Amino acid sequence: KTNDSATLTNWNHIVVTAKTNDRYDLYINGILSISDTSFGAFAITEINNNIIGSSRGYNGNFFKGVIDDIRVYNKQLSQSDVDSIYTATEPTYSFGAEESQSGTPPSITINSPANTTYYTTSIPLNVTVSDSDSASFWCAIYNDGVLVTNETTNTTYTTTLTKNGGSHNVSVHCEDVDTSTSDDVEYYYVFMGLNVSAFNGGNASALAGWNIYTTNGTFNYSDTGLTNPTLIDIANLPTGSVNITFEKTGFKNATYTRTLNNSAFVQLDGNIYYNQLFYAKDIDTDATLNIWNILLTNGTSNATQAVITGTASFGLDELPQGSVNVTISKDGYNTNTTTITIDGNSTIAYTTYLKKAGLYVIVKDETTLAALNFNITIFNSTNTQTWTNESEFSKAWDKIPSGIITIQIIDFGGNYTGRNYYTTITSTTAYTLTSYLLSYANSINVGFVAIDSYDATLSSVLITAQKLYNITWTTVAQGKTDGAGTTNIYMNPLVSYKIKVEKGGYITQYVTITPSATNPTYTIRLPSVRAINFTTLFDDISYRFTPQTPGLETEIIQYINFTISSSGGNLQYYGLNITYNGSVIFSHEVTTDPYGGEIGALVNLTGKTGTLYVNGYFFKTDYGLTYLNTAYRIWDYEYGNYTVAAIIESWKNETHISKDVSAITLSILCVCVMIPVASVVSIGAGIIGVIMLSFGLYAEIITMGQWIITLLVVISIMYIRGRI
Repeated sequence: KTNDSATLTNWNHIVVTAKTNDRYDLYINGILSISDTSFGAFAITEINNNIIGSSRGYNGNFFKGVIDDIRVYNKQLSQSDVDSIYTATEPTYSFGAEESQSGTPPSITINSPANTTYYTTSIPLNVTVSDSDSASFWCAIYNDGVLVTNETTNTTYTTTLTKNGGSHNVSVHCEDVDTSTSDDVEYYYVFMGLNVSAFNGGNASALAGWNIYTTNGTFNYSDTGLTNPTLIDIANLPTGSVNITFEKTGFKNATYTRTLNNSAFVQLDGNIYYNQLFYAKDIDTDATLNIWNILLTNGTSNATQAVITGTASFGLDELPQGSVNVTISKDGYNTNTTTITIDGNSTIAYTTYLKKAGLYVIVKDETTLAALNFNITIFNSTNTQTWTNESEFSKAWDKIPSGIITIQIIDFGGNYTGRNYYTTITSTTAYTLTSYLLSYANSINVGFVAIDSYDATLSSVLITAQKLYNITWTTVAQGKTDGAGTTNIYMNPLVSYKIKVEKGGYITQYVTITPSATNPTYTIRLPSVRAINFTTLFDDISYRFTPQTPGLETEIIQYINFTISSSGGNLQYYGLNITYNGSVIFSHEVTTDPYGGEIGALVNLTGKTGTLYVNGYFFKTDYGLTYLNTAYRIWDYEYGNYTVAAIIESWKNETHISKDVSAITLSILCVCVMIPVASVVSIGAGIIGVIMLSFGLYAEIITMGQWIITLLVVISIMYIRGRI
C-alpha cells in the first residue's frame, strides 16, 4: 500500500518488482513510490481469489477502473527498465486497424563456440546481443539445455565452458520490453582422445606407414599404416595410464605413457629412431651367441644392454655419438672392443666376433662317454671357488681364479673317482677341458714316482694319463708329484694308457702302461736337459739348437728345434723365428711356460740354397730380452759327392785361378796322405812316389800356382827324408 496518489482520470503505469531479499518495489508512472517488505502472499492454488485488482485485505473490494496491457517478466526489472517501458512511444492508430510499435526483436550473435570440432575441454563462450528499438532486453543462455546465465545488463557475455567429448550446443533466447523475442543456437563437437603423429627423431622428418599400439594392461587398441596426423577417438582407446607405442620397420620402437579419459585430449608427436642392431658371433663356428653384454661409450655418454636372444637393439637417440668404443663381453669368451662412428643418420647392423676364452668344462664317463653332472673346484695359491651340480661349466677368465690353477672335478652323484687337472689361465687363452671319470667299480689306484738322473725324487712333476679315443690320444687325468715325488691316478686296469711325464728343466718322458696289477707303482726317471749339449747362459737358464751341424742338405724336409730351460721358472716368454733370404718362414712364441720348453719347426729345403738364419729369444724376469742366433749353410751337393774324385773331375773345367786354389788344397791333402805312407817305404820309393804323384796331377798347371805347388812338394820330400 502506498500513500502516493494517481490521477484517476488518466492512464497510470504501475510496476511492481519482487527482489531476492523478500522486498518489493512499487513504481507509479516510472517513479519509485515504495520499497518495502510488508506484503502478503497467498497460495497459487487459490484460483478463485487470484483476481487482478482485488484487495483481499479489504473485504474483497475490487479495483475501480480499467486495466490494460498486463505484462509479467521472468526477471527483476531495474529502474532503467521501468523508465524504458514507461516512456515507450504510444501506438498510433489508422483507420480500421491498430498500428503498433515496430516490434524489432533483439539481434543475437553467437561468436563462439563455432560450428566446428574442438580438441579441448575448455570451450570459449561469447554471445553479443543488440536491439535497434528497445533500450532494455534480457537474454537466457543455455548450454546443452542447462541455463548458463540470465543476462539483463550487458550486451556481451563471455565465459569458458568445460565440456567432455561428444556433441554439444549453445542456445540463446532474448526478449525486449516490446515483448519481441529472438532465438539462436550453435552446435559444436568436442573431440577427446589422441591426435598422434610420428617423426624420424634423427632428422625430424615426417613418417608414413607407421603403426600404433596402446594398452593399459587390460584393454588394447592398435592400428597400422598410419599417416600424420591421426585422430583416435577416446571411445576406441583404453583409459587411465596408457602405454602408447610407435612402430615402423627399420626403426626402434618408442613408447610413451599418457593419461587418457573422456575429458582429456592428448596431442602426441612420437619420435622414433633408426634401429641400431648389434650381434655377437663365435669366431670359430660363426654361430650367433646369446646371453652377452654390450657397452658403448664415447668417453662422455654410455649405453649398455644385457642381451638374451642374440641381438642388441638401440634407437639412435639411445646411443653416444661420434667415435664410439663398442665392448662386447660374454662368459667363456674373450672380451672384444672395437671403435665405430655413429652419427644422426646412421643405420647400424654391426657384428662382433668373439673367441672362446677362460674355461669351458664338460664331464664324461671314461668308459661309456655318457655325460655326467659334476662339482668343480678351481683354486690357485690365493683363491678357491666351487660350483656344484653342473652339467657344463663356462666362465670367462675374469670370473675364475687366474694364473697357474688346479681344476678339481668330482662326480655329483658320488659314484666316480675324482680328477685333477692343471693349467694356466690368462686373459687371452681359451681352455676347453673334457674330464673323464672312472666308476669306482672299473678303477684301481696307480702310483707314480718321479726321480732325476741321480735318483733324487722330483716334486711338481706333471703326470698326464692319455687314453686312445678314435685313434687320438686324449688326456683323461692328471696328477702332480708332491714333496716326496709321488702322485696317484685312478686308471682302468684293462686299458692301455700313454703316460706323459714333464717338468721344467727336464727332458719330457713318455711311457705306455696297462696297469693290470693291483695298485701298481711306476718309477719314471727324468734326465736334465743340461746333460745333452746345452749352453748355459745364467745359473738357471740353458738352451740348445738342433741340428748342431753347420750345414744342411737341400731338397729335404729338415726338423729344426730350439729348446730352453729355466730351473727357477723365470721365463716370461720365449720364441723361435726362422728366416730365409730375408723372409720369415716360421715364427712361434710361448707365453705360458715359465720353466721353458721346446719349439720345433719342419722346414722344407727343396729348392733352397744359401743361408738359413735361426733366431731363438727369451725374456728373463728382471733381466730383459735376449736373442740367441745360429745359421745353417744349405749346400747344393749331397754328402756323397764331396769326394776327391768328384773335385778332380770338376776341377778340369775351372779357371786357372780356381785350379790354383784347388791344387794347393789337393797338394796339402796329398802330403797329409803320404806322410804315414812314406814312413814305411824306402827313401827312394818315397821320393819317386811323391814326385810322380805331384807332377802327374799338376801337369796342366801353367800359372804362378805351379811354383807354389812345387815348393810344397819339395818341402814334403824334405820332410819325408828327415823322418826317415
